[in-house]
Amino acid sequence: MKHRITVLEHDRLYPTDDENLIGINTGKVHYIDRKSFESLKSFVSYEENYRYLDVVQGGKALQAKQFVGVIETKTGTTVEILPKIAQIQNTKEIRRIFINMLRRLKHSPFKHIDSAHLQTDRIDLLDIFISMFLEELSQLIKKGIAADYITIEENSPFLKGKLKIKEQLRKNLTHQERFFIAYDAYETNRIENRLIKSTLLYIMKKSRLEVNKKRIREFLFVFEDVLPAKNPKEDFSKVVKTRQLRHYETILEWCELFLNNRSFVGFKGNDIAFALLFDMNKIFEDFVAYQLKKHYPNLSIKTQHSSKHLLTLPQKQFKLFLRERQEVF
Repeated sequence: MKHRITVLEHDRLYPTDDENLIGINTGKVHYIDRKSFESLKSFVSYEENYRYLDVVQGGKALQAKQFVGVIETKTGTTVEILPKIAQIQNTKEIRRIFINMLRRLKHSPFKHIDSAHLQTDRIDLLDIFISMFLEELSQLIKKGIAADYITIEENSPFLKGKLKIKEQLRKNLTHQERFFIAYDAYETNRIENRLIKSTLLYIMKKSRLEVNKKRIREFLFVFEDVLPAKNPKEDFSKVVKTRQLRHYETILEWCELFLNNRSFVGFKGNDIAFALLFDMNKIFEDFVAYQLKKHYPNLSIKTQHSSKHLLTLPQKQFKLFLRERQEVF
C-alpha cells in the first residue's frame, strides 16, 4: 500500500509492520513500512546521500536533517520533510511559510508563483510543486506555444515538396506508386515542447490530486501533436536560449527539475524513485538576503563572504564560508 508521511526537520522514522501505525504523528517520532524504511536506509548509505538523513540508534531509526522536500521510494511511499519553525506545528502554516521562502530562492523556478493560489491545507509538497508547474505552463500557453519549420522526410503516396532522387531509387524502385519526399512543415514538435510533453506524462504518474490530473489531461491534449523526448538529459543540452523563447525559460527549469531529478541537490543510487530536496540553510540564507535588500535597497548584500567574520568582538571568530558562485542581491 502507498503511504504519504509528513515529518519535520530532525524528526525520526521507525520501521513497522503495523499498518495502523504508519503515518501517525506522535511528536518527533513517525512510523514507516519496513520495506520503504530499508529503501531509505540503503539510499543514505551512499557517501553523497548521507547528508539528507541520519542513520541513528544503531540502524533502528532514520532522522531527518536540514534538507526539506519530498522523497518517494520505489514502493510508492512518499516522505514529505517540512522545515521546523519555532512555535508552529500546523503543517498547513509551515507549508505556506516554506513556499513563500522558496519564492525568494535564487536561480529557481519558484519566484514567479503566487502562493495565495495554492491550497496548502489539503495537499502536500509534491502536488504543490506539480500545481506550480501547471500554473506556469498555463501562462506559457497563453503567450503562445513555440513552433518552427521542420524538414520532414517520408515515403508518401503523394508528391509534394522535393523528391529525394537517391532515396527514391533505393526504396521505391519496385513501388513506383510511392514518392520519397522532403518538405517543410510548421510544427510544434520541437525540443522544448517535447520536454514539456515528457514532463506532463511523468507528473501524471506522480500526482494524487484529481484537480492536477484533470489539468494535466487538458494540457496533454494541447500538446497532442508533440512527441515525448526520447532522451531528456541530452535534449536539455540542445535547447538554445533566444529572445523568442524567453517565456520558456521558467517552464524548462521545471522540466529539468522533474525529468532530470535535479532536486537542487545531487544524490546517487537507484533505491528511490524520486527526490526533490532543498538545503534549508540555503533557502534561509537567500530569504534573509532578500529581506535585507527589501528593507535596505541602497545596500549591496552579499551572501557567504569569506573576508568577513560572524563575530568581531572581543576577537574575530567564525569566518564565513565562500560559496563558489557568490550571490549579490
